[in-house]
Formats: sequence, C-alpha cells, structure tokens
Amino acid sequence: MKKALSILFVYLVSLATLANEPLHESELRELTQRFIEAKNQRQQPDSTPKDVDYFLSFLADEFKDEHVKFKEHAKGQPSHMDEPVEYTAINIMSLEFNDHGKIIHIRRHHGL
Repeated sequence: MKKALSILFVYLVSLATLANEPLHESELRELTQRFIEAKNQRQQPDSTPKDVDYFLSFLADEFKDEHVKFKEHAKGQPSHMDEPVEYTAINIMSLEFNDHGKIIHIRRHHGL
C-alpha cells in the first residue's frame, strides 16, 4: 500500500511540474492563430453566441486589453518627390499568455 501511495505521489508531483512548464513556441503560434480566427469570426454578421464564447475561452479570468495611442496619419510632399505621400499606420497586436495558455494581456500598437 505504501508503495502504491508513493508511486501516486510521485506521479502527481510530476504532473504538477509539467503543468508549470512554459508553452513552446509552436504552441504559442497555434494559440495565436486560433485566437485571431476566433476574433474574426465573432465579428461576422452571422456570428453566434457560441462564436463569442469560443473567443472568450482564450482569455484568462483577469486580462488587459490595451490600445496604445500613437496612431499616425501623415500627408506631405517631401522636397525630393514630385507627388505627395500619404499613409496611415497599421494595427499590430501582441498577445501575452499565462502558463495555462490563456491570454492575460492584449496590446494593440499602431506602426508602419
């Protein structure tokens, strides 16, 4: 009986240790891709409550969704060019995951 309990204890400790390992890059890429697909699907006219629930399943119980405020729009004519140049910055999103694969921080940056 002691031997069985010892084996069970070692098994449970090893499971707890494995659960605390950081996610591998391939896992993070897969989670990110699935999150973006879920985000896009919940914004469609035919989205359902199930789509919204799936999107929410990627988020930790407590998370931040931060919009960094430095969006740029510029229009001008450099002296060395014949025509004006106009651009609007592109939105870049970065995701921070916890050890359980849940998103804890979303940052939306505006860049070129």
